[in-house]
Amino acid sequence: MTAPSGSAPASSPVLLVLGAGESDYRICALQQVASLHPVVLVSSETPDWAQPHLVGEILVDLADGQAVATAVKDYAAEHNVIGVLTYIPHHVELTARLAQDLGLPGNAPGAVAACRDKALSLRMLAGHAVPGALIEESLDGLEIGVEAVVLGPGDIQIIAVTRKRLGPGPAFEEMGHCVDANDVLLREPAVSDVITHALEALGITLGVVHADMRLTDSGPRLIEVNACLGGDLIPLLVQLATGINLVRVAAALASGAVPDLTPSRAEAAAIGILYPYTSGRVEELNLSSPDEPWLEIFEPWLERLVWTQQIGNWVSAPPASSIADRVAHWVVTGKDTAMCDERLLRTAETVVARIAAAPHTATCAR
Repeated sequence: MTAPSGSAPASSPVLLVLGAGESDYRICALQQVASLHPVVLVSSETPDWAQPHLVGEILVDLADGQAVATAVKDYAAEHNVIGVLTYIPHHVELTARLAQDLGLPGNAPGAVAACRDKALSLRMLAGHAVPGALIEESLDGLEIGVEAVVLGPGDIQIIAVTRKRLGPGPAFEEMGHCVDANDVLLREPAVSDVITHALEALGITLGVVHADMRLTDSGPRLIEVNACLGGDLIPLLVQLATGINLVRVAAALASGAVPDLTPSRAEAAAIGILYPYTSGRVEELNLSSPDEPWLEIFEPWLERLVWTQQIGNWVSAPPASSIADRVAHWVVTGKDTAMCDERLLRTAETVVARIAAAPHTATCAR
């Protein structure tokens, strides 16, 4: 069942966005897209937080590709749709198919599908002799993300390197990320060679991509390529560090425009992510600063601090945790990575998240 709605005039150019996502991490992206183009959301439901940023909606089950294609085709027949975009990895293949069906800018659906299919990715990368292509093995070394913009076939520009902060194995939860505009890895040919050859091998020809790799003793080894914006507020970190707004870049490319890739800053930004220290129910979420009330006046370098749980919620601690178990996150800025690290720690020491551990029992529960 589909139900187009909203108040966008038929002649007004609109950008279709597939899926809203969770507000804690996605509201920034939707706000930025809406600041560039009027947005019509394609989703099974429209969350309240997204409503102020939309001019319309197409209500349809995103798991039903045919239903989505029909609803979008019907909407496009009566409205001026200039592009199709998503910032949610699960919807990238469908987005590519819709763009192709409507004759709009985008990647070939097969190329996007290859990025989503790990086995297919490995075969394609190996077939093109991509340096550092990952084989199925455990790798040691720093894990990084590479934020790149593909302006066209063979026209790839690396915008930023994201240094990932991982928790202990075997879960390796992402505990945070840092983007430094002056990162030495931006000038490392081996890193740029791997991502450039990988994108060419996979056939990605347009858009913002996020690629993960490990820096091993034998060189960069590719983990995966995501044909969309990075998660965990990484586009925000890039914007705070460099001034380049990757969300607006993605929206511009989806609508056939030439994006602005001119950096206006040379600083650093980082996000810290708090996971529960034990499994149980959240009893307290608070801020405590015994030495100085700096959080009460909100230091200018603390861009945000967001609680992602509520009192009474059940959370699972690593290694059984998932993104849904995260308790809070905060974003800081600074002149370099070292300053961001110090400010991340300073914030972490002020965050109080008390969890009532689950009682141990020998009784089987159903």
